[in-house]
Amino acid sequence: MVAGLGRKAVAERLFLSPHTVRTHMQNVLGKLGVHSTLAAVALARRAGVGPADLAGDVVERGGQLA
Repeated sequence: MVAGLGRKAVAERLFLSPHTVRTHMQNVLGKLGVHSTLAAVALARRAGVGPADLAGDVVERGGQLA
């Protein structure tokens, strides 16, 4: 997510179905107490999660952070 990958790309890289990725994403959002992928990524970036070369970057696809 932080790297800007969509659910389908994440699913392909992890050899999972997109539905499985969606379910895990919903669980992550709930545990973080946020309602969107964008909010989860912003929270992660503030915590220093993700590649250093993405610091301050926002990747948006279709109105939603991928």
